[in-house]
Amino acid sequence: MAKTARERRPIPALPDELFLWEILIRLPATALLRCREVCRSWRRLTFAADFLLAHHRRQPSLPLVTFDGDQHQTRTVEAFDLRQSPAERRHVLLFNNYYCRGNFEVFASCDGLLLLSLSNGRFTICNPVTRQWTELPTSLTGGDLI
Repeated sequence: MAKTARERRPIPALPDELFLWEILIRLPATALLRCREVCRSWRRLTFAADFLLAHHRRQPSLPLVTFDGDQHQTRTVEAFDLRQSPAERRHVLLFNNYYCRGNFEVFASCDGLLLLSLSNGRFTICNPVTRQWTELPTSLTGGDLI
């Protein structure tokens, strides 16, 4: 027996933005940045404060970075994943095994990158997770660092 039009009630439509939110919130940050270029509505959604906060909450925790040493010994940068037991933790980066022998200070940090001020007056950007670093060129103008 066929159902009448009255018996076949359509399911209320869910807003496309809700589906889009649930998909985009699961993307890694780099993929999310690329998705912002798809269209204006995606860009608007991914710049909304509540979306950014929800996306940030879903991201994995970053390792704890510690610094060891004093002015008379080689300093080390060590990173640990706090989700691991102490027995499983390993050093992600030891600076005394890499380029940066000698003293340095952490001048700034942003999104896991460290800006190190070396004892020779130069600066190095370091990513402790990937074990990559690069020394910044000296200023051509001789200006002050702000």
